[in-house]
Amino acid sequence: MPTINERTVARGRRCDPDRDIAQAAADFYLLEALANIKGDAVAVDLLAKHERRLAEEFATYLDMAVGGELRYAKRYLSELPEELEPFFREVSDTGRGKAWLVWTVIRRKFGLDALDLAEHAFHQRGWRENFGGYPWVLAVRALRPYLQGQRTPRLFVDQCFNLQHNTGCILNKLYNVSKLPDVLEAHGADEYTTLLAHASKDVRHRWRRQDWLRRRDHDPTWLGVQILKDYEDVA
Repeated sequence: MPTINERTVARGRRCDPDRDIAQAAADFYLLEALANIKGDAVAVDLLAKHERRLAEEFATYLDMAVGGELRYAKRYLSELPEELEPFFREVSDTGRGKAWLVWTVIRRKFGLDALDLAEHAFHQRGWRENFGGYPWVLAVRALRPYLQGQRTPRLFVDQCFNLQHNTGCILNKLYNVSKLPDVLEAHGADEYTTLLAHASKDVRHRWRRQDWLRRRDHDPTWLGVQILKDYEDVA
C-alpha cells in the first residue's frame, strides 16, 4: 500500500488513491458492452466521459510510476543517462513518493525525451528480477503514444488495467487492485454477473434497464407482466 507521502503527491497530481479500481474497470467494460453490443446511446456518452477521466488519471499515475521505478537504476545499472543525473542525485536511497515528485520536475524540463531516456535505461542489462527491466519498457510504450495523441483513451485505459510489472498489476503502486483480477477474468469470459457485482449503482441500473427493454420486446414469457412500468419494478 502507498505511504502518506505518495498519497499526497498523487493527490497533488489529481490522482485518487482511494479510487475503487475494480469498480472503475467493471463500469468501463459494462458501458463498453452497452455502447457497442446493445446500442445504448446514453452509454456511449457515459463511456466517453468515464474513459477520458480514467485515461487522464492513469497517464499521470503511470508517468509517476515510471519515475518511481527508475530510481532503482542507480542500484543495478553501470551506466546511467547523463541527462538524468539531477534525478538520480535527488532520489538516491529515497522513497517512492519523493521519486514521483522529482520525476515530475524532470518531465517538465525534458518533456517526452525523459520517457525515451527511461525506456533506454529499462532496456539495459543488470536489472534484478523484481525491479525495472522489460515490463517497464512496456509501461513507457503504453504511455508515450497516449501522450502523443496516437492512442485512444479507450485503448490506453484497457492497457493500464491489464499491464503487469515484475510483481503484479502496474496500478498497484498507488491503488488497491486486489479485486481487479476477478473483473478482468469476468470480462474475458463475458461473465456479466460478476461485472455487475463490482459495478457502480448507476451502471448496474443502466444495464438492468437495457435488459428489461430487451425482454419486454422479445421475450414471450413477459407477456403476462407487461403491466409493469419499468425495469425498477422487476429488479
